[in-house]
Amino acid sequence: MKPLLLGIDVGGTVTKAAVFDTQGQELAVAGGHVPTHHPRAGYVERDCAAIWQAAAAAVRRVLEAPELAGIGAGPGDIACVCCTGHGNGGYFLDARGEPACPGIVSTDARTDGIAADLARHPESSAVIARTGQPLRASSTLVLLAWLAREAPETARRIATVLLSKDYLRWRLTGVLASDLSDLSGGGLLDFATGRHATEALTALGLGDWAAKLPEIRRSSALAGVVTAEAAAATGLLQGTPVATGAMDVEAVTLASGVADARQLSVAAGTWSINMLWSDRRATDRLPVMQCLSLDGGRILLVEGSPTSATNLAWFARELMGGDPAAYREASDLVQGLPPEASDVVYLPFIHGGEGAPRASFVGLGQHCGRAHLLRALFEGVAFQHRRHVEDLIAIAEGPRPAAARLSGGAAQSDAWMQLFADVLELPVEVARGSELGALGSAICAAVAIGLYPDYPSAIAAMTRVERRFEPTAALAAVYRQKRQAFGAVERALAPVWPALGGNR
Repeated sequence: MKPLLLGIDVGGTVTKAAVFDTQGQELAVAGGHVPTHHPRAGYVERDCAAIWQAAAAAVRRVLEAPELAGIGAGPGDIACVCCTGHGNGGYFLDARGEPACPGIVSTDARTDGIAADLARHPESSAVIARTGQPLRASSTLVLLAWLAREAPETARRIATVLLSKDYLRWRLTGVLASDLSDLSGGGLLDFATGRHATEALTALGLGDWAAKLPEIRRSSALAGVVTAEAAAATGLLQGTPVATGAMDVEAVTLASGVADARQLSVAAGTWSINMLWSDRRATDRLPVMQCLSLDGGRILLVEGSPTSATNLAWFARELMGGDPAAYREASDLVQGLPPEASDVVYLPFIHGGEGAPRASFVGLGQHCGRAHLLRALFEGVAFQHRRHVEDLIAIAEGPRPAAARLSGGAAQSDAWMQLFADVLELPVEVARGSELGALGSAICAAVAIGLYPDYPSAIAAMTRVERRFEPTAALAAVYRQKRQAFGAVERALAPVWPALGGNR
């Protein structure tokens, strides 16, 4: 039996475990639901024990999957394990290794006020120059400032600051560490030195946090091995190697087969995430996030907002009964209604956004049915991606990419993929596999144990393009006009949101 690789992805609502062969073929997948809690307006939290339990159950189920049994594979064939998960937010341990508070997810908005305060700090420009990150709400650095000011007792209990994948890896190995992508993306790394951003933290009066940051490892480095306790919980063999791993945006980019700046990586899930590789970091105009990636060999520029495919999940749940077949029905309805047949505008802010907008349908008439609503939703999500893509290209100061590789929930719909191609005015390609975050982790694992000498070799061997959608030239003018209407509606409604209390 050839060696197999296990990738684990701490997703927005479900933690997935997937087994791959050395060619990146997805052999088996299992998932475990992780409840999200909203104890107060703007708070988005998870119970750390529940994250581990969901991941352990998913690993056990995937190892027992009939697909693996059918090829005679089992836990002894797993050559390496690797985790990924959302960046920013935070997962905090006390001195005993117990959670000091619930895990805080990257869509949490509790830090909006303090982010604005830090932006006015006299040292803010120097801090931004060192970390390469804007002082934005939900970034880990800003979250540390919030904890110090608003929850000082909790802050004192915290002994170690981790990101989502790091917590899971710690439960597997007992090793406290993080990688360059997560630490840099969270504002906790000095871009010039590749070390902890101690000077930046000190400049903001947060110097005590520096000693609580985890050891820095390369994403493709081995971080430890599965402990006896983790083996009992997951079904993995004790001593199985575990790689450090990377933030999910890097993992998805790797699994999409995006190896250079000629291709754009687009992830359409909870967030509209749009990514480009660069050989230099942005300085004059910053993206929403930039990460030291590929073990520090490249910068990943990221633009986005929480405005993507989960708008459809909300619509399907609340207005279509929540049946899984609703997604197919939605795609069919959109495909059956030409873009020029509907002038309805949808603002895709079901999770909020800058300025605290609310999701909205505008332009409804008595002739409108479900197809009009869904087409507006599909378009609104794509328009927001297009906005971020244009910003990203301007920040990168490079040539326009030749194609976009798209992943996430929207990639399951051919109608949505064609719409993306038409709106982006670029060919859109969909990579093979359903769990690209886990596959990106498997790529890190393959490099970590020497199956491939470097990332380019692993990407070339383990990724494939499965579908391609060409833009429809005849629709370019139609969608440009519709994008203008989208922008006009958004600007017109912007003054309304504060009076309504913003997104709650």
